[in-house]
Amino acid sequence: EEAIQIDPRFSLAWAGVATCYATAAGSYLGMTSAEAFSRAEEAARKALELDPSLAEARTTLADTLYLLYWDWAGADREFRRALELNPSYATGHQWYAEFLSTMGQHDEALAHSHEALGLDPMSRAVSFSLANLLYDARRFDESIDLAERSLAQYPDYVHGWFRLGNAYLAAGDEGKAVERWQQGLIRSGTPESAERFGRAYAEAGMDGVCNVAIDLSEFPGLRVLCLARLGDVDGSLSSIEEAIDRKEPWVLSVRSDPIYDPLRGTPRFEELVARLGMPG
Repeated sequence: EEAIQIDPRFSLAWAGVATCYATAAGSYLGMTSAEAFSRAEEAARKALELDPSLAEARTTLADTLYLLYWDWAGADREFRRALELNPSYATGHQWYAEFLSTMGQHDEALAHSHEALGLDPMSRAVSFSLANLLYDARRFDESIDLAERSLAQYPDYVHGWFRLGNAYLAAGDEGKAVERWQQGLIRSGTPESAERFGRAYAEAGMDGVCNVAIDLSEFPGLRVLCLARLGDVDGSLSSIEEAIDRKEPWVLSVRSDPIYDPLRGTPRFEELVARLGMPG
């Protein structure tokens, strides 16, 4: 923003602002995801007015089409155009890979994610993204191995601990799942929640943890699973339906995230997935 004040026609600065809003949406800015993505879109379109060849701005525009408008065809078109403009843009490959994984295209997603890591091997974001996509593809051992190695290098990456916990849960190791979630909660500044997780697991196993997790905003996907696990399947599915009605970005993961596997095949769940209108 300071660069834009100095030179309002500096297209890369507009692209940078767009990327910042898209990256921080819903987590770090104290605003709703919709507001953050709207600002990202505005800045990306301004950058492209000034320079239509900017892959950075086109990638962010694609991300807003994906996560704000749920425009799957438009997002795919813009992601591909961005990579045509700059095949060496690691973030372009990373974000496109995440989009493809959500669409259920895991092989192509992993190919782009590996390409991103090859272009930027020291990137924390790219490394954790690949771990997440391996998890979505049900390659749990590989996901856990990469996430553990990445967290050894970047132990303060909060979301990495949460997703690693999910991977351990999907792999059948509830104890390690709880331990990794606790690490995430501690590093997110809520050690009291981590203590609650520990006590609940010691006293009542995963059902006890579920009773705690239902009240925590950090775990929308786990909350859905826990409601079903504790017998409130209708409440679980209603949480998904409400998120779809509000177009909350996290709900797009229901298509691929293994955490929802216990609900797959039930008619209402499949109807909700169909409402997303994703191809395939």
